Amino acid sequence: MGSSTRADFVGIVETVPSEPVPPAFNPRPVADTQIIGEKANRIYFLNACDVEYVASAGNYVVVHLGAHEYLTRATLKGLSGQLAPVGFVQIERSLLVNLRQVAHVERLDRGQYCFVMRSGARLVSSRERHASIRAMLLGATTPLRS
Repeated sequence: MGSSTRADFVGIVETVPSEPVPPAFNPRPVADTQIIGEKANRIYFLNACDVEYVASAGNYVVVHLGAHEYLTRATLKGLSGQLAPVGFVQIERSLLVNLRQVAHVERLDRGQYCFVMRSGARLVSSRERHASIRAMLLGATTPLRS
């Protein structure tokens, strides 16, 4: 066997093609994402990771955090785009669920799923979203809990 020199080793390392770095799942820090909610004439800054789910209610959106509910004047569509990188998915036309707060998911009849939250709340998906939810559940490879 021939002896290799440091220069040979450096040359080999420099010729190894580098793989492209995949884009980050969450471009902004999760802890920085907040939702502003109102309750009893007070304004609260809610950490998005602590929110269980968000539901539309007329011209408002109700943010559910444990036993507490907060109103926000944002639209569900706007919140959907803001909260998707944090782990929220839309399981129904008027409902966003934080996957970090899901205890488990039950399959129901007719293509529906029941998302059971850590608090015990049960949220049923629409049949129209069956395919996207199924694909998300079967392809879930990223850790959902922080």
